[in-house]
Amino acid sequence: MLFSTGGAAVTTYAIIALMKPIVSNFTFFLIMDFILNIFIGIQYLAMDTFKGELWPTERRGTFVSLVRTISIGSLIPETIWAVSASLSQFLILNTGVWTMGLAAAIAWFIWGIETSKGTSIVVTSGET
Repeated sequence: MLFSTGGAAVTTYAIIALMKPIVSNFTFFLIMDFILNIFIGIQYLAMDTFKGELWPTERRGTFVSLVRTISIGSLIPETIWAVSASLSQFLILNTGVWTMGLAAAIAWFIWGIETSKGTSIVVTSGET
């Protein structure tokens, strides 16, 4: 999660820093969009892996539904707002989202329970 969220955050920061060349060069825009979406795709895969590791089978469906309801539900007001937002306002919103995600990924990497650090999946999922 740290790699994918960090990559998406850094790419978003780079997009903002390189705004003038990006808006005037469609090929450059496509390259930056492609890089950003690589990290976003990796993040979705990593999140699905974490769900299997951390949520007990008997509760996994409920937890997945809850998380998706919150995340997809929050996109509705964001999309409505984004229709009338300027490009800079939209990028500020995206920067905030990725920065919060990066902070959470760093916290999880430091204090969270991960099988990649040698913790058994039996411990992480709570299924004994």
